Amino acid sequence: MRFAISAFFALIVGSGVSSQWSEWILFRNHVSFHQRDPQFHRDIGFYVFQLPFLRFVSQWLFVTFILVLVIVAIFHYINGGIRLQTPFQRVTPQVKAHLSVILALMAFTKTWQYFLARFELVFSTRGTVDGATFTDIHAQLPALNFLMIISVVCAGLFIVNIWRRGWVLPVIAVGLWGFISIVVGTIYPAIIQRTEVKPNEFTKEQPYIKRNITATRVAFGIDHIKTQPYNYQENLNSASIAANAATIDNARLWDPEQLLPNFQQNQKLRPYFTFSNLDLDRYPIGDQELEVEIGIRELNSSQLPSSTWLNQHLVYTHGYGASAAAGNTVNPSDQTPDYLLSNIPPTGQLTVTQPNVYYGEGLSGFTVVHSKQPENQPTASQNDSTTRYTGTGGVQTSSFLRKAAIALSFGSWDLFISHQVDSQSRVMFVRNVSDRVQKAAPFLSLDSDPYPVVV
Repeated sequence: MRFAISAFFALIVGSGVSSQWSEWILFRNHVSFHQRDPQFHRDIGFYVFQLPFLRFVSQWLFVTFILVLVIVAIFHYINGGIRLQTPFQRVTPQVKAHLSVILALMAFTKTWQYFLARFELVFSTRGTVDGATFTDIHAQLPALNFLMIISVVCAGLFIVNIWRRGWVLPVIAVGLWGFISIVVGTIYPAIIQRTEVKPNEFTKEQPYIKRNITATRVAFGIDHIKTQPYNYQENLNSASIAANAATIDNARLWDPEQLLPNFQQNQKLRPYFTFSNLDLDRYPIGDQELEVEIGIRELNSSQLPSSTWLNQHLVYTHGYGASAAAGNTVNPSDQTPDYLLSNIPPTGQLTVTQPNVYYGEGLSGFTVVHSKQPENQPTASQNDSTTRYTGTGGVQTSSFLRKAAIALSFGSWDLFISHQVDSQSRVMFVRNVSDRVQKAAPFLSLDSDPYPVVV
């Protein structure tokens, strides 16, 4: 029974830890930034890679000790080690020692939390700017140092209590600890902020504002920029315009949202293709660099000629090529976009050597490539051809177990029984590029809109 109950609570406490795997990987593989913060002189890598995981461990340990204390007290009560109804010895010496040690460990864990909270002041938002400011350094930091001492003293009193009668001493210590933490850790910094900083904020916060600006410049790599006056001309003339023709001519004319319907109508070329959106980029065209609006022909599974399982997952597996239009010009004959890349197969002033598009912004579900069933491939005529995937993407269905696991994952009985799917076939899934990168590198903050590149 004890083992079963312990296993039950271990599962509850442990389930919260499994979600912290990415923090653990970052902690384990931390690297140096070769740049130290001005307050604690710690490498910036400590705050990025190590501190978040250490903070989680300290919080997890404290909650775990509370749970252990409650469970141990209940078991000792059931076993007779704690007898609240008797006027004499209510707690046996062995139980008292057991509970005192757990309480001492909780106090030491709190000491560790106070120690880590010192470094978390660099994330403070109390002052005029983010980071440790006047109140954090001159009030909150001393308060945390003082609370570290108090928590160590309380831990010592819990240990001493093993050999003393009653619980008076540790109860008084904990009560004073709580009172001091409220006064010193909360009220005192608030008073300093209101009475000393607010009336003279710029003078008090100036060195910390300077720290914030310096750190921001370093973070964005603009700490070595030199400034110089720009000799602008107020009287613009034709000679100045001619001298800056490359800049003026490259001013964007087409809005991507307004241009997208034209791409859909004139460049989709098959009902089962679509352009999710258009993105802006710059490409060397001829002897100049032009702003280009580019889109990928992605597969639109909802518009297939026939929505059979074979068509959806084995035949129509990919989009095809890209289209791009100059952002600053139109065709003078009909005022339509000036396409630099168009048609099937893609031709124009950009060269596409690998037109098949297996990943994109609007793709979901799974597809099977390199199966016995040839894949559909669009051609210049309306009579499509076939192709076979030659890459290494996807998960190979090289065994019965793999095939069964993938079929079960997607709830696809057809995938499991289809004779077209053999040991050489590869199943592609997580085909949305944003989701894919997030799974591969969950510690990265991604741009909201991925864009394609013709290399």
